[in-house]
Amino acid sequence: MIMLDEIETTHRLKALDILTVVSEALTAQDRGLVTLPAESYLGWETENGEEARSIAMHARIGGPSPAAGVKIINANPTNPTRGWPRATGLTMVFDDRSARVIAVMPSEEIS
Repeated sequence: MIMLDEIETTHRLKALDILTVVSEALTAQDRGLVTLPAESYLGWETENGEEARSIAMHARIGGPSPAAGVKIINANPTNPTRGWPRATGLTMVFDDRSARVIAVMPSEEIS
């Protein structure tokens, strides 16, 4: 399993042509090759009365280079007042044949 930190994730994202990646994903969706279930949402009120949330977003793209994964993003809008980012999370990529996690990376840059 590959575990990427923020710096390596940013470096790898810069190597991608994002417009091409998004275009290919939208084309795959138009061809019925994308599975995109509804988000899983968990919201709660903290002990300080603040609103917090966790969202899980699964997806799979089929075709010649299939890919599957999940992005989990958690947020509390008052975090910046503490000097923390409003949202943080992880993205996991799965091996399409075995469903094993093959990569884990921070979600902030991906979002």
